[in-house]
Amino acid sequence: MAPNVNLLPVPSPSPPDVQVLKDFSKGGSDKSVYGVFTRDYRINALEARILVTVPACLEILLFSPAHRDWVARLRYVIFDEIHCMREGGVKEGGTAENTGTIWEHCLLLIRCPFLALSATIGNPEQVTGWLKSVKALQHEQDTKLGIAGPPATYRVGLIQHAERYADLRYYSFKPGVDQQESDCSNLSKGAAPASQGTDAFDKLHPCSVLTAEQLQHSGFPSEVSLEPSDCLELFHAMHAALQTLNPPGVNEELMQVFSPSEVRNSTTVMQITAIQELTPAVASGPVLSNSAASTVSACDTNAESCQWRAAAQAALHKLSPDVYFPGGKPVSRNAVRVWEKALKLQLVLWAAEHGTAGLQAVAQVLARLKQRSAWDPSTTYTKASNDPVQFYRMLRALDQRDMLPALTFSFERTKCERLAEGVVELLESGEARRREASGDDWQRQQAASERAHKAAKASRDKKLGRKAAEDALQEDASGLAEVEEDSIDPDFSFAGRVRVLSPRELRELIEVATFGMEVDHPLKRALLRGIGVHHSGLPTKYRQVVEILFRCHYLRVVIATGTLAYGINMPCRTVVFAGDHIFLNSLQFRQMAGRAGRRGFDSLGHVIFWAVPSRKCTSLLLSPVPRLHGNFPMSVSLSLRMLTLHSAAPEDAQLQNDLLRLLQRPFYACEDSQLQQKMQHLFQFSLHYLQLQNALNAQGRPVQLAGMAMHLFWTEPANFAFVTLLRKGVFHRICAGVKPTADAPLSDSVARDMLLVLSHVFERVQLAPFVQADQDTIRTSPSKVILEPLSPEVDGLLAAHNQEAVDNLVAYITAYISSNAEALPPGNMLPLSGFTYPPHAACHPSQQQLVLEAGVSSDLAQEGGDTSELGGQVSGALQACRKQHHVSSPCVSLSGYDEAFCSTQQLLQCMRPGILLDAASVPSVQMTNRNGQVLPLNRYILDYWGHGQKQALVHANGMREGDAWEHLRTFAGIVQAISTAMQKMVKGTAAESDPVVHCLGKLAEGCTAKHKAFNSAMQLQRG
Repeated sequence: MAPNVNLLPVPSPSPPDVQVLKDFSKGGSDKSVYGVFTRDYRINALEARILVTVPACLEILLFSPAHRDWVARLRYVIFDEIHCMREGGVKEGGTAENTGTIWEHCLLLIRCPFLALSATIGNPEQVTGWLKSVKALQHEQDTKLGIAGPPATYRVGLIQHAERYADLRYYSFKPGVDQQESDCSNLSKGAAPASQGTDAFDKLHPCSVLTAEQLQHSGFPSEVSLEPSDCLELFHAMHAALQTLNPPGVNEELMQVFSPSEVRNSTTVMQITAIQELTPAVASGPVLSNSAASTVSACDTNAESCQWRAAAQAALHKLSPDVYFPGGKPVSRNAVRVWEKALKLQLVLWAAEHGTAGLQAVAQVLARLKQRSAWDPSTTYTKASNDPVQFYRMLRALDQRDMLPALTFSFERTKCERLAEGVVELLESGEARRREASGDDWQRQQAASERAHKAAKASRDKKLGRKAAEDALQEDASGLAEVEEDSIDPDFSFAGRVRVLSPRELRELIEVATFGMEVDHPLKRALLRGIGVHHSGLPTKYRQVVEILFRCHYLRVVIATGTLAYGINMPCRTVVFAGDHIFLNSLQFRQMAGRAGRRGFDSLGHVIFWAVPSRKCTSLLLSPVPRLHGNFPMSVSLSLRMLTLHSAAPEDAQLQNDLLRLLQRPFYACEDSQLQQKMQHLFQFSLHYLQLQNALNAQGRPVQLAGMAMHLFWTEPANFAFVTLLRKGVFHRICAGVKPTADAPLSDSVARDMLLVLSHVFERVQLAPFVQADQDTIRTSPSKVILEPLSPEVDGLLAAHNQEAVDNLVAYITAYISSNAEALPPGNMLPLSGFTYPPHAACHPSQQQLVLEAGVSSDLAQEGGDTSELGGQVSGALQACRKQHHVSSPCVSLSGYDEAFCSTQQLLQCMRPGILLDAASVPSVQMTNRNGQVLPLNRYILDYWGHGQKQALVHANGMREGDAWEHLRTFAGIVQAISTAMQKMVKGTAAESDPVVHCLGKLAEGCTAKHKAFNSAMQLQRG
């Protein structure tokens, strides 16, 4: 059975097997149809016809010698969100793993046809060219082996679609000036808001962020697209600008165009709908700032300008909606797109071809489209975006305008939870005031609801003849839940009406999501009122239920981090950006904004900027789609994995060709043959290093602890440092007094000693200076904050490991320079000024001394000095302090440095040009900064092991809650991986009696349990 693979960018909390089964099982229940393989969830991975997985797991299968048969049966691979190749890691906006190379490895190793999908690649032609070269090399290799398939199987094509299904309309939300305090006297979403007329959504025209000079020199940016109402506004602004520039009495017959009130517009193939509310601001006259008004001077009346204005007016008249779309017939989307292109072209022609008059007209157009922001430049945007009152007013305004459901994006996890909690408290307080005001009416309503429920239950029981006792109890509990849910006033809830779930099923889902949380937990209360929170720090069950309820239209407000930007099917009608953040870049913006507009439901999606500075809005709207670039592909761990795979089948020529493609066609070097050659030299260095580490035998096969290093490949360079410490017996000495038994707990002293060593190797977090300086907080906190130094023995072993790696690399670079001296640049260019020295740049190094002496003699001769004697003295002095350099740059040698490198950082800073090297290529752990000072490390792992308080990590250790959760999660996974690898290495009864295996297993259990408690009910309950 041939499997197919659907590759997702990140593991979804909701297993996608249900949808796959529905689509491909033809109504049956054959579990062999689908499979799921992620780090946290695995089902039927190797037997499924369709496997849904993530890049890291697919790469594991491709590099596994045990799964070669499965790889050979692959028939098709779908890569979703292929732009993740550019990322160092797909997290909530930050990067933590080098996942970009994983995507490349998968594309290079698969032999079957594939489909790569993305909406955010700025250089699709270059990526396609690289993929074509990969498949061309594969075809060449297969032809030599006589196994080439049809030419179509090696062909790579590019399919581009530049239009969205639903157009996007942009707004900025301006909270009511008189309602910015916590005045919540009237919070019913059904009642007329107290701030009616003050809270507003200012429509942002995409052209308002452009400048006349930009249009003149660069044309209309391809990133800026217009929806139909934007096109209409642009037309009216262009018409009004020409009227303003034309003096009275000139070409009056050409000034007659159609009134904006007579123009209609459409967004789909439907009857043209009126948009009068969009046109008055544009047609009422020029809206110019002081700077724009000073730029646009009075129009001159010379013949050339008048002739241009008449021609421009005539051309614009042809683009009038009544002329362009005659007869009042329905207007199709494609027709509007053509009209949009014509308007853009006309505006660019004004700026590019018609001198001052054209620029003046364009400046007028853009000034009319520019919205005046109500935000004071001195406003603290971060504070504004944290205000739950403003957030609630925005949600209420969205609900009144039928713009829900909405996704609100913020990159701070605590902010997401606080906004949800604040809105819930406002809804509850408003409902309580209504109950208090209504008095007896509310009680009568509740009593009637209970009586109706009991009557319905009695009728149902009588009809069914009374169920079993347990069923009756379950029905009673469900009934009470329904009464409790019905007790929430719909005017104080954003929950939608669910047709696919019964009230009982809805209640069960909410109970599953909030299992372990207290009854009055804010997240639970939020779900009951139609509000959800989604970030990777929340329990998996909770996130799964949030996704299900949002797709079922029960949740109409979800506040999320970047977890919903990729790979999860949660489209909405409106996307809100709540405040600015360093991780809010053009890629994230386009991915998140793309959620707006549900296919089949909405013809228009809405994007709202709330408390985002205008400059950032301009940057996001104008930023081009990011280009896809390669990552530095070579590392020692990759070389070890390739050798391990090859040693399992040394006679397999097809496998050898697959591995060769990794070296010969990396995207990083797709257009540079010299880089490809240097890649092969780096592979040779990796072989040499692995042999010195006793990881390879003379035949190049992995031996001894190579399996441990390969098992931890994703932690490089820490994996090789750990293997060195394990080989030197560090952990055996720590566990020497332990007697391994199944029920024996791990002593606290042994656990802390092991964690101290592991904390210096894995998941190291440098301590921020301001945290180290805050001694008062450290003294009063349960956290010790600063990680203790290693023992002199262990510290010396780590230092020797690092120095050995650097020395081996220096030896490799020296040999490479000796054999490729002619191909390397001379290195005689000064790094800042760009000047070359000596002037005769082509001089061989052996001749540089003669050039220097000649230059000194010439200078002395011009001054009338003794050229022979003084020139010899200068030459001798220079020779005395001369530094020999092979690896170092000549500029570094001039500063008096020799080639006794003590760290990777120093080597990279001093290395001569023309050498391809990256820090990831050197398997050494950074222990000092560039000045040789020891790096202070954060003690968060040992601190959390001791006190288990995440708030202490935030306040004392200076870590963001989300970062602490992610680091602890990764560290627990590393310890578990080490424990698993040790159990595989030490098999049988030896594993049961080995103290290191026993202690690592207990430590892994403890780390996993403590990480699970990070977001337990007690931790989630904020004080």
